[in-house]
Amino acid sequence: MLTPAEDADVCEHVYIIEGDLILESEKETVKLGKNDFFSFSNIKNTILMRCNVPVTFIYVTSKPMFNRVKMYFSNLDELIKKVDEKDHYTKTHCEHVTNYAIAISRNMKCSTSIVEKLALSALFHDVGKCYIPDHILQKPDKLTPEESKAIYKHPIHSKELVEPNFGEEIANIVLCHHERLNGSGYPQGIFGDQIPLESRIIAVADSFDAITTKRPYNSPKNFKDAVEELLGMPDLYDMRAVRALKKLVDSGEIYKLCNNHVNIITSGEEEDNK
Repeated sequence: MLTPAEDADVCEHVYIIEGDLILESEKETVKLGKNDFFSFSNIKNTILMRCNVPVTFIYVTSKPMFNRVKMYFSNLDELIKKVDEKDHYTKTHCEHVTNYAIAISRNMKCSTSIVEKLALSALFHDVGKCYIPDHILQKPDKLTPEESKAIYKHPIHSKELVEPNFGEEIANIVLCHHERLNGSGYPQGIFGDQIPLESRIIAVADSFDAITTKRPYNSPKNFKDAVEELLGMPDLYDMRAVRALKKLVDSGEIYKLCNNHVNIITSGEEEDNK
């Protein structure tokens, strides 16, 4: 994400070493490739950066912005490490859900602001599972009522981990990703439009990945059957998001969404930061 700088005079530069990079604003989309270079300053709105293949680029900026980006990615890495150390499946699941949720939101023609919030909240929606005991998290059999209570607390734990790093709004989206339209979800039992749109989109992406992924307690379904299952539950899921997901499955675009990664080399008065 490229965000407005506090200093309007700051000029930032990006040079693409490998791969393709797509810049997306409310008004236009620009695709750049290897050896392309662009600069920007005094932007008014957030510009999303995304990729369909692994991409490495050099990011040159001022010292304050360098420190901000460095801290941002340090926070990302810390949370991702917490998840991976606890359960590698959860890390992979979070990556899938992020890709699905962003694709769904684009198909729904959501604003750049919503896509931006989804990029963070979907990635960390399950980070709170690092507080769930291993024997519960990886249990192949049906959970006991007490074990279920522990699982039901993971959105609360996720909120507590996310909020100090990314703020109240992102934390609330994370908190609500297991809420359902009819009020049968958890941890708050809220319903309908009380649930943030971003959380409703994550709920669809989350359930879709769970249905289509092999786990000890789960026989996975193919993508088309999984979408049909979600379409049959309008009391639980936002059908706008489910229909958007169906379009991705029907077009075959869904198969491209599980292997997108970005490597970023940051630079900016680096000698002062050693």
